[in-house]
Amino acid sequence: MNIIQQILSLSTDFFNTNMESLVTGQASLTDVTLAVQEFVQNLGREVLSAMLEQADEAIYETVKPQRTYQIKETARSRTLVTTFGEITFHRRYYRQKDTGRYTYLLDEWCQLPAYSRIEASCQARMAEHAKDMSYAKAAQVATPVPVSKQSVRNVLCRLGTIPNTAAPLPERIARLRTLAENGGDVWRYALDCLTKKHSDTVPDLNSQELTRQCRRQRLPYCVYDAEHSCRMPGSEGALHGRWMKDIQNSGYHHIH
Repeated sequence: MNIIQQILSLSTDFFNTNMESLVTGQASLTDVTLAVQEFVQNLGREVLSAMLEQADEAIYETVKPQRTYQIKETARSRTLVTTFGEITFHRRYYRQKDTGRYTYLLDEWCQLPAYSRIEASCQARMAEHAKDMSYAKAAQVATPVPVSKQSVRNVLCRLGTIPNTAAPLPERIARLRTLAENGGDVWRYALDCLTKKHSDTVPDLNSQELTRQCRRQRLPYCVYDAEHSCRMPGSEGALHGRWMKDIQNSGYHHIH
């Protein structure tokens, strides 16, 4: 079962279970809201992990004909803290034959720093919140994963100059506030600082071949076929109910 089929199955089960709990009084709207938040976070982690592993597969298929890399490990894991929570994915570990250099091509292509535990957009969110609250609170708001105050401080240090000159941390935070007060996007500014690309660290891959391999990794699209769906009494009364019921009754089919 691929990730799309898993999403459809999990979404159907989740919707039906929580809708029944809501209408029967077993759960309040607050309970359901919190359940939806947790479900979306879980779903986001699954999708991110699957996308990274599919991208690693596309990179492998791109470099394989060149015979310039030797695979040392086929599935070495890495864990990242994201705004959805903690994700773990697996990728290949390579040795470049002519230089003897060891590398993760996926990490290089995605510009993932070797020893960074927190994904860049999550770091930028921490920086955005750190201008108005404590480091601990900023981390708590940015991600459901426990992150130390020192990690948030390290993020602010990596921002370098705010906006043009180096400054101690208290002054950097003051400048972030000034940027926000003047209509600046603190999150975008921090993200740009944290994701500056360095051409010398990006692997030399054939972009056309990589695009072709990415398209080969695409999951099949789904199309709705009314002839294969079963009408269920009462489903017309709910905005999402009909959609969920049609999925449950095979109204959606993959196009291969």
